[in-house]
Amino acid sequence: VFVVNKNTLRYEGSALEKILEQKFDDAGRQELRDTVRECFPDRSFFTVPLMGMPAFDDNLKSLREHLVNRRKNLQMGGMPVAGRQLAGVMELIVEEMKKSEEISVPSMNRYVIFEGFLMPLIHDLMELGREQMPELKDYDPALAKRNPTPALLQRFDESCAHIRYSGLKDEARQQLEMKLRDSWQWVEAKNEAFGNEVCDTVQETREPEISRSKSVVGGAGLLKDVVVTKQLCREEGRTVLYRK
Repeated sequence: VFVVNKNTLRYEGSALEKILEQKFDDAGRQELRDTVRECFPDRSFFTVPLMGMPAFDDNLKSLREHLVNRRKNLQMGGMPVAGRQLAGVMELIVEEMKKSEEISVPSMNRYVIFEGFLMPLIHDLMELGREQMPELKDYDPALAKRNPTPALLQRFDESCAHIRYSGLKDEARQQLEMKLRDSWQWVEAKNEAFGNEVCDTVQETREPEISRSKSVVGGAGLLKDVVVTKQLCREEGRTVLYRK
C-alpha cells in the first residue's frame, strides 16, 4: 500500500504505475523502481489530504478499510518477516538514513532473506551434513555412494523454493556447496590413507633365460647322436605389496 499523506495535488489512480514504469539512465533510480515492482507485485495507491479538507474523512476511511480487510503477514521476496527480522530492518533503515539519508531496498532484502533465512539454513544443513558424513575405520571402495552432498543440496533447493531472489539463493547455495565439498574432501583423504595401507605381501620369483647352446655328445657309443641343449638362466625375485 502506497500512501501520499497530506496531499495537496491531484493524482490519478494510475499515478503510481506511471511512476514505476518510467525509465532512467541513473542506475540507482532505475533499480529502486525495479525493486518496488518485484517486491510488491500487488500494489495499491491512496492519497490522504490535509486534515479538515473536504475529502479527508472519506479518503481516510477508504484507506483504513483497505488496510484492515487485506492485512496479512509481512513478507519480503517471498520470505515471511518475523519480529526479530523486522526490528533488524528498522535498525538498518535508521543506520542508512544516518549515513546517506537514503534507504537501500536491496540491503533490506539481503538482511531479511540472506542473513535472516538462508545463512541459518546453511548452518542447519551443515550440522546435518556433519552427522551424515561417514565415520571411516577402514578403506571403503564404494565411498562415493555415501556422499550426502547431493541430498543436502536438494533439501536446500526445496527449502528456499518460495524465495524469488535467485541471486541471493545462488550465492547461498554456492557457499553451502563449497562447505560440503571441503568436508567431503577430508573424508576422501582419510579413505585414501586407509586404502594405501599394506594388507598383504607376496614374494615373487622368475628365471629369465640368458643364453642357450646345443652340442652333440659324439663318440662311438649309443649316445653319439644325442644332442644336448645347455640353457643358462638367472633367478630374479621381488616383493609385491597389496594395498586395500
